[in-house]
Amino acid sequence: MRLSVKMIVLLGLLLACAAGAAAAGNLPFEEQEPEGFRDITWGTPVSQVEGLKFSADGTAALRELYKRTRKQAAAQVSVYSRPGDRLKIGEGTLTRIYYYFYDDLFYGATAYFTGRDNYEKLLSACYKKFGEPTLTEADRVEWQGKSTSIVLSQKGVFSMDSEKIKDQMEEPEGF
Repeated sequence: MRLSVKMIVLLGLLLACAAGAAAAGNLPFEEQEPEGFRDITWGTPVSQVEGLKFSADGTAALRELYKRTRKQAAAQVSVYSRPGDRLKIGEGTLTRIYYYFYDDLFYGATAYFTGRDNYEKLLSACYKKFGEPTLTEADRVEWQGKSTSIVLSQKGVFSMDSEKIKDQMEEPEGF
């Protein structure tokens, strides 16, 4: 069978694209880490994100947690959901997603899920998207970069956070 020059060039381009896509998953996390979650970039003001619904219960719970760990940040955090949000990551099914804002700037998201099967599906999606984790423990894996940290726990939690904004939250007042 004889291939035309056009066909050979097309096959070469397809192979190059496939190789490039495969290699992207092999990059260190810091070279491919996300700059936000879904369509929201870290630091985006809450007023610029469409479709958010304030969660009074989520905000109260997060503020209570932060009172014990980051006192100065507690009053400045708020939690939102997005009705109609796609409750999937890869093949994994989620029960809900919360979006976190500090001083009205987007700094993180937490997705909740149930079951070992969903954990395995989310783990597969994370390996495919982010490559090898920087930490693997019996019940969780983490990807730690300069701008983003990701945690996937068998306890039913997937979270992504902005390292820069988290650092601002943890800095003691007056420094």
